[in-house]
Amino acid sequence: MAQVGRQLAGLACGFVLLLMWSSSLFGAPGAAEPAGRMYLDELGQLHIGDEAGQGDINVLGVEVRHTLAELNRLVQAQAEELEQLEADRRAMRTTLLLNGAMAEPLTLELPQPQDGAQFGYAVGIAGDRVAMGLPGYNGGQGSVYVHRRPRGQPWVAAIRDATLEGDAPGANFGKALALDGTTLAVSQFFATNATSVRIFDEGATATQTILPAPALGVTPSTRFGASLALSNDLLFIGDPGARLFDVSDNVGAVFVYARAQPSAGTFALLQALTGNAMSSQLRFGLQLAAYGPELSVTSVLQPAAFQVNWFACTPQGCKRRHPAATFASTDDRGNTYQAAMALLPDALLLASQGVDATGEVLIYHRLWDNTLAATPIRIPHPSPVTGSLFGCSIAVDDDATLIVGAYRQPHDNITDGIAYLFP
Repeated sequence: MAQVGRQLAGLACGFVLLLMWSSSLFGAPGAAEPAGRMYLDELGQLHIGDEAGQGDINVLGVEVRHTLAELNRLVQAQAEELEQLEADRRAMRTTLLLNGAMAEPLTLELPQPQDGAQFGYAVGIAGDRVAMGLPGYNGGQGSVYVHRRPRGQPWVAAIRDATLEGDAPGANFGKALALDGTTLAVSQFFATNATSVRIFDEGATATQTILPAPALGVTPSTRFGASLALSNDLLFIGDPGARLFDVSDNVGAVFVYARAQPSAGTFALLQALTGNAMSSQLRFGLQLAAYGPELSVTSVLQPAAFQVNWFACTPQGCKRRHPAATFASTDDRGNTYQAAMALLPDALLLASQGVDATGEVLIYHRLWDNTLAATPIRIPHPSPVTGSLFGCSIAVDDDATLIVGAYRQPHDNITDGIAYLFP
């Protein structure tokens, strides 16, 4: 009985409180009617206010709730804080990279050695995935290995997630590749000079095959797909042998493809970027690198130099952004540049073949005006072997994790190649 009495007393207090709120909000009879009104929510609770949450008061609970706008502001503030923390972490990783403070690399290799497989001829990295091209695998049919690490786990926990193979013997599948998010682009070069680029997307029901096609006076060559890059729903296909206006061979071009829809796996041709034959700029598109809206393209200058050309890209196309950076074909140590390339907002990575083809990676700090620091940071071959071509391919993700291929590195006395991952 005492408990029932307390419950009745509570209800009475609730009704008294309701009358008090009604008096204060609605005023005396004849007073102007307020904007708010009384209503029941989906839980049967009585409120005073409008259903949009403005001036919302839970009468029985006497609970003032945040408006929807206030909650949105809180969520937005937390998202911005997390984004800033992630940006700071990435900046710290890039600083370590620019200072050459690299961790001991992990080695990725074939589980069963195969002479001439060319493991690491091309490499890519994005998020929790790395991809390695093996164009010499299985007598030149070619293959691409994709390794994935469990989310939040170190790279040492990565396992092979997928194995992709060329269409037929002699395809040399995996000579060039690009990885961005869940999208992978891979080139294949048949001995019959038929080239193509295949697109794999984790969410797509089928793969897309892109064949060479002329565009705006540019005729593709048999080197279509010699270099690849992916970024921001744009696919870049380099063809250093492309012909311009059916006159100049080997001027080179980069064919730009845009994803048909943000969630689609198919790409359509958007434009063709070309070199300048009048300035003896040849083999434009020999190497590509992309990061966010930026694209860098190498071209050869006669007689003994090459350039890195800079572009800013949007879904509508690409435009030149900064003056090109010019390099001598040999560095200050007499080493020949391999010209494999990767890009970060604050760094340009180039590979140097070396006098004995051992190889190393050079990291140039990009200054505020996009000029490059005069002296690069050098990443030497972790296990130097003459002729191993460390740096034949390089890739870096936005976390500044670096992967470098050495496709002629011996492994168990068989020359099948190795890739080094610097976590």
